[in-house]
Amino acid sequence: MQFYPDDARAKIRGLQIHGEKNQESSAGMRTALNLQGVEKTQVHRGETMARPGTLLPTYLIDVKIQLLSSAPRPLKNRARVRLHLYTSEIMTRVALLEADFLKPGDETMAQLRLESPAVALPGDRFVIRSYSPISTIGGGVVLDPLPAKHRRMRKSVINSLIRLDTPDHIARLQVYLDQASTFGAPMDQLAVRSGVLADDASNSLMELEKGGKAVLIGSGEGALAYSSESYDELKDKMVKTLTAFHESNPLKTGMGREELRMKLARDFPERSFKMLLAALEEMDEIELEKDTVRLKAHEVTLTPRQEALSGKVMEVLAKNGLSPPFVQDLAEALSARPDELKALLGLLAQRGDVVRIKDDYFIHPEAHESLMEKVLTFFEENSEMAMPHFREITEITRKWMIPLLEYLDRTQVTMRRGDVRIKRGS
Repeated sequence: MQFYPDDARAKIRGLQIHGEKNQESSAGMRTALNLQGVEKTQVHRGETMARPGTLLPTYLIDVKIQLLSSAPRPLKNRARVRLHLYTSEIMTRVALLEADFLKPGDETMAQLRLESPAVALPGDRFVIRSYSPISTIGGGVVLDPLPAKHRRMRKSVINSLIRLDTPDHIARLQVYLDQASTFGAPMDQLAVRSGVLADDASNSLMELEKGGKAVLIGSGEGALAYSSESYDELKDKMVKTLTAFHESNPLKTGMGREELRMKLARDFPERSFKMLLAALEEMDEIELEKDTVRLKAHEVTLTPRQEALSGKVMEVLAKNGLSPPFVQDLAEALSARPDELKALLGLLAQRGDVVRIKDDYFIHPEAHESLMEKVLTFFEENSEMAMPHFREITEITRKWMIPLLEYLDRTQVTMRRGDVRIKRGS
């Protein structure tokens, strides 16, 4: 068992109600527990004990709040009150979401902004007391124990809270799926927010999925859930983004993962994005290749002119070994546009037809294989390789030596130590 909102853990060895041993207890019963694995000083007044993972600490709670008709004055927005939730007392600010004042006897939707963490479940009752003098002025019911921070006077927020004011946990799940939109709703949060155990939440979501109202990605507590509408909108946006990229970059096999994530949403969580990509790849919508993403149906097709240019490029690279022209010079020699040639070389590098040393420096695979052989042979007899050694085995000038040495370091063949290189792992 875990004590919330802290993380102390303990095993229950025995249970007593009014001094008599018992097997179970329920709300309203004065209960004593014999605990193993925790010190008395680790447990504090007002904490809640439950199974690990069944509650999540929060500083924000969405509620429906009512001010007693006997309250001495209206409750102002952002009033500081004493929140009594379970056995805890927490200083709290009340953000009224529908008005600037709450009159005695009236009720409204509000967000409690706690000064210290607490736990709650939907449907839990609470009491509020005035800060000073201390007297009970109202109470209410928890609607969402893990909300985002709301801006006031938003109809969409109020409408969602009205929908959450129900004992039907499946109806509450649907609200959270609608709110999740692009990022999806984490399964562990959905269980707590809907007020049921993880297995029950999972079963309910699978029922919604069968009915075409939800989409599940992943499995277990780490899964993500979407409303069908949100998921379809997100998938359509991704397909349109990739389609536009392929049309604008016909020689690139795919779009960079990070670039795609930023196009979909700048604050798209990395974990959610990876899970979404994995799910779409499994459905044969997209294909992942290292750090690039492409539509499954996309294939790079070279025009006859590009095919001819590709053949000329390969001839030049094969002829010049480790010292071929850089992209700008190569473009002039072949009467090609630098941007088109660079895109073509990028495609050839992705296919493995050439090797990219740096952004504007490419070599033939045979030259690359020869370079690796020479470097490894050198280190069989030597522990360090200085610039003169590298010049001797490659027979090239400094113009090509520097980027090649940096490439060897970057690909973890060598490691720089001062003015020399040593073999990585030696």
